Amino acid sequence: MPIESRRAYLKAIIERYKNSTKKKKGLILNEFCVNCRYSRKHAIRILGGKLEPRRTKKPGPKPKYESIRVILEELWQLMGKMCSKKMKRAFSLWLPHFKGATAEQ
Repeated sequence: MPIESRRAYLKAIIERYKNSTKKKKGLILNEFCVNCRYSRKHAIRILGGKLEPRRTKKPGPKPKYESIRVILEELWQLMGKMCSKKMKRAFSLWLPHFKGATAEQ
């Protein structure tokens, strides 16, 4: 089940779980574990509100060179997919020809 579907299913089932008796909670928990493939303890924590579902935003810093990534990747393909250390040294030889090729297009 995709993560978006799991979240929608969780929103639908969480109120029903909180307002249920102990027997009904066990049945809801079994259903939730089967559908979402969570372990029982993990599902209890999620439905009990002790554990938040994962964020959709990725942690860590944002990429620095996203604006020139396409150009670097194209140049890397033209250079024969060489390693970064060799590519850094080859830039001075390749860039004059590469700029001319992109300016013509």
